Amino acid sequence: MRRLRRRVRAALHRDVWRIEGVLYFMRFIIADIPGAEVRRLYPGDENFILAEDECDAHPCIGCMKCWISDLSDCVIRDGFSGMIDKFRACTELVILSRCVYGGFSPFVKNAVDRLFPIFFHSLEMRDGNTAFQSGIENPIEMTVCLYDARDENEEHTAEDYARHLAASFEASGISVAFFENVTTLEGGDE
Repeated sequence: MRRLRRRVRAALHRDVWRIEGVLYFMRFIIADIPGAEVRRLYPGDENFILAEDECDAHPCIGCMKCWISDLSDCVIRDGFSGMIDKFRACTELVILSRCVYGGFSPFVKNAVDRLFPIFFHSLEMRDGNTAFQSGIENPIEMTVCLYDARDENEEHTAEDYARHLAASFEASGISVAFFENVTTLEGGDE
């Protein structure tokens, strides 16, 4: 567990590399902690941050217009508008969330649900599971940091959920770490 935490903390502090104007590393961060704390954890101006205190994202209404009409963005106009294109450009998806019943917090779940327009209209079998074909051109890395899990069963359920989400996004890799509370996530006491 300690080695995984060190790996996740190292990932929290990777720099954005820019050579001759070409961006080689860009993060899309979805967090239920304040945006100022996210910026402290992930310094760099090439991060796209969706923080609960800064983004008014309404829940998906299940209209399926993004999927049926082959729209590149959600029809709901709110603080989430335009994030699909930014998500498609990222090389890493970072999720910072409170662990709620083996899943993400309501805000983070909302934001993940609103990424639905990236999927194509067809399903495929992947690793024995039915999955949507993803419209993601570049493989992404996923880092999922969860805090406030009640017990090992909830951690196990949350890790399974995160791994299935990574499979849906056709992620090239995933790191999942659990922290006792938000203070340890932010680098406080272990």
